[in-house]
Amino acid sequence: MNKRVLAFTVPLLILIFIIAIYIGGQFNSQGPLEPSETVTPTIPSPAPKNFTPFGIHITFARLKPLTLNFIWITASPTNNSIVELSKPDGDVIRYNGSQIFYKKFYWHIVSASNLALSNKYEYRVGDPDIEMSPKFILWLGSNNTNFNFTVYGDQGTNKYSRMVVQTSVKFNPMFNIHVGDLSYGGSRVDQWIKWFNIIEPLASTRPYLIAVGNHEYDGAGDLSDLNIYFPSIDSKYNYWFIWGNSFFLVINPGPYDDALLDSTLYDWVNQSLRFASMNPNIKWIFVFVHYPPYSSGASHGSSKITEPLKELFDLYGVDIVFSGHEHNYERTYPLKHGSIMSYNDSLYINPNGTIYIVVGGAGGGLYKSFIEPKPAWSYYREARYSFGVIIVNENKVIFRAIDAVNGTVFDEFTLIKK
Repeated sequence: MNKRVLAFTVPLLILIFIIAIYIGGQFNSQGPLEPSETVTPTIPSPAPKNFTPFGIHITFARLKPLTLNFIWITASPTNNSIVELSKPDGDVIRYNGSQIFYKKFYWHIVSASNLALSNKYEYRVGDPDIEMSPKFILWLGSNNTNFNFTVYGDQGTNKYSRMVVQTSVKFNPMFNIHVGDLSYGGSRVDQWIKWFNIIEPLASTRPYLIAVGNHEYDGAGDLSDLNIYFPSIDSKYNYWFIWGNSFFLVINPGPYDDALLDSTLYDWVNQSLRFASMNPNIKWIFVFVHYPPYSSGASHGSSKITEPLKELFDLYGVDIVFSGHEHNYERTYPLKHGSIMSYNDSLYINPNGTIYIVVGGAGGGLYKSFIEPKPAWSYYREARYSFGVIIVNENKVIFRAIDAVNGTVFDEFTLIKK
């Protein structure tokens, strides 16, 4: 090794040695890596209790004596389930009920009986020792021949679903009838909760009645969810009631529109309509069934399962059949045995036929396609967010199709029986 290389190598080795000692000292100087203080694990605090009643809705339990079911929801259990109802004379009545824990929430149901018609009641619900709801006004109009009601179907939980409710309230109906496909929640209870909050302005201030649609079977494949959320006169949601001079028949054919109608259900419909037709106090017969016997909608059209019922509607003189399933609006001429009984557009005097109306525009997404050409029996059809208002008098029924967005009438007719 020459002197020049040696002179360069020795200082370099010395420098590397010094750097190694320094770096080693830096690592060793910190000692073991231990926390400077003891860390206590964080224990999550329990969820806050929430006793506020919400999703309040009212439906019929019985008609004689008049008994209403009040149903509401809380996030936490309460000690009592109470409806506190103030009568017009100032007396306060308390009705006690029960609650059940189901799918993360507590469902409360209270039956209030012996309620008098033609009265406005102020009421609230909850547990008086913990928390009560705000006060609501329930008006039970007289059960006479002059009243009105609203009807719609296929709702869901979007902004149009809310508009339908908000606009319906303005018509101050005696009650509302939903022709099925309520929330589209299936087994998702949070979706049902959202729907109950949407309908509360209407359903908390008058009876809110329902027919069953195919999407009510989306949860457990049966009606177990619905029997908790919305208990009705009948657990299968086949029932009828009389209000004033009118007979209301609600039919649930089942989960499939292309199935064969159950013979037992057919017999029950036959017996029910026979009773109505023989009752001298019944002037008008209205039927509510999710699947339309007549529809020119391209998505579903006329349903196979309701086909056998048309002969019963003809036989017993049903005045109007309300349906959904097709998410649009459609009205037929008065029909009997498939024939058009009158070609009038807005006035029918003793038409001797049944008018079929699809009211499926309550918010669930419109079906805009129709079968072409339009069938002869179809008078008017349109894809529009809408609902129906029916005004019943002694010898006259007025039907109005209402735009849910602006509240205007876009179709109307009058039925007169002499």
